[in-house]
Amino acid sequence: MSEILQEIADVPREFFKDGTQFINRCTKPDRREFIKISQAVGMGFLIMGAIGYFIKLSAFLPSLSPQTLPPSSRWVRIERDRVKSLLQQLQPPMNK
Repeated sequence: MSEILQEIADVPREFFKDGTQFINRCTKPDRREFIKISQAVGMGFLIMGAIGYFIKLSAFLPSLSPQTLPPSSRWVRIERDRVKSLLQQLQPPMNK
């Protein structure tokens, strides 16, 4: 029973020891290394942004086909007048 408790207690102790060794081994990047990392990250952002833009653009372009474009103002005016005349025909005359 005490062996099991000892093994359970060793897990956090080893984790803390490994973490301390890792932190001690890590160093702050010098200026040149920092600039290289920043450039790599910036290029990644630009590339991923361009890919996202072109995907969004390709999803939007098919909706610009002539079948899906909004109707011209002349067509809208004709339809509006037609609907008005139909509504007037359906309404009973008002008696005063």
